[in-house]
Amino acid sequence: MIDWLRRLRGSPGKQHAADTPPLQGIPAVRRTKTYSALSGYVFQYVYAGYRQQGPDAERPTGQTARDYVFLVASQRQAEQELGIRLPDAIPIALARHAGRPVSPKECYALAKLKLFRVLDEWNVADNNPGVIPMTACVTPEEAMEFWETLDL
Repeated sequence: MIDWLRRLRGSPGKQHAADTPPLQGIPAVRRTKTYSALSGYVFQYVYAGYRQQGPDAERPTGQTARDYVFLVASQRQAEQELGIRLPDAIPIALARHAGRPVSPKECYALAKLKLFRVLDEWNVADNNPGVIPMTACVTPEEAMEFWETLDL
């Protein structure tokens, strides 16, 4: 019942520290989607929104990033928050490469492809199936690979 109330209110069900920015771009209707990973395991995920992250201890060079937040569940376990971090420098570099601005939908596509890669590489048999990594960062190399995959 509590999970139902959290979903009704739009809360992802996880309390964050006071210094964590609130989610933005929260979809009006959360749709649960299914992804069959290369390992054969099936994951359910929901896009919860994004957070703009400023420089901190994890990004000492002053680099900012956008965290795309997904709620992911495997093996009928409880949902866990997984943040896919897209450094702001990546869309800027891709824009230079493409000769045009990178749209927010294209940034979301990069984050979603990284989500799929994380789920593909997550070996449920070797790890606790209920524990999914908390964050993953899109690297510049992955961004270029994803960009080519999307044929943009």
